[in-house]
Amino acid sequence: MNEAPVQKLVEVTLDKPHTHAGVQYDAKAKIKVSEADREWLVANRVVADTKEK
Repeated sequence: MNEAPVQKLVEVTLDKPHTHAGVQYDAKAKIKVSEADREWLVANRVVADTKEK
């Protein structure tokens, strides 16, 4: 049986209110998301890009 790969989750701090996975979060809330979701949140200015460069 093939198992789906486990996605690594990263913690982000929201800069503004946001709904994720059907749950409404306030600004400054800390949530865990996939790396792809983090990239989307950064691109849409929902979280700051704090990733090391």
